Amino acid sequence: MTERGLIFLGDESENYIIEKGEYELLLKANSEFSSVFDNNKGVVILNTTLNDELILEGLARDVVRLIQETRKQADFHMSDRIRVIIKTEDEKIKEAINTWIEYIKEQTLALSLDINTEIGTNFYSKEYQDLSVSIER
Repeated sequence: MTERGLIFLGDESENYIIEKGEYELLLKANSEFSSVFDNNKGVVILNTTLNDELILEGLARDVVRLIQETRKQADFHMSDRIRVIIKTEDEKIKEAINTWIEYIKEQTLALSLDINTEIGTNFYSKEYQDLSVSIER
C-alpha cells in the first residue's frame, strides 16, 4: 500500500490498482482463542486450556476465599492470625491445599493449616459444598 492508499496487485503480465475507498482493511480472528479489538486496532490471543497446575491454583484460591468468608462470618478482624482446619474427602482439594499451602497461609494470615484433623472447642466452623472450614484465633 502506498502513502496515498493505493494497492498494486498482479504479476508480470497483469497489474491492477485498487484505490483508497475501493477496499477495507480488517483484522480477522482465525481461532476460538483470539478476538479483534474494536475498530481493528489489534488482536488478543488467549489460551484457555486448563491443565492440572491451573486447576490446583484455582482450587487453592477458592479455599482462600472460603477461609476469608468464614473469618468474616465469625466476626474475626482481618488482621487476626488464625489456625485453620479444612475437612474434605475431595482428593483434588487436598492436593491443591498441599501444593499451595504457603500461599493459602499467607493470604489468610494462618499460623497453621491442617487437613482432616480434630477440631477443638474454640473453633468457628462453616460447611461448604465440598469442604468445611474451621478457624480459631
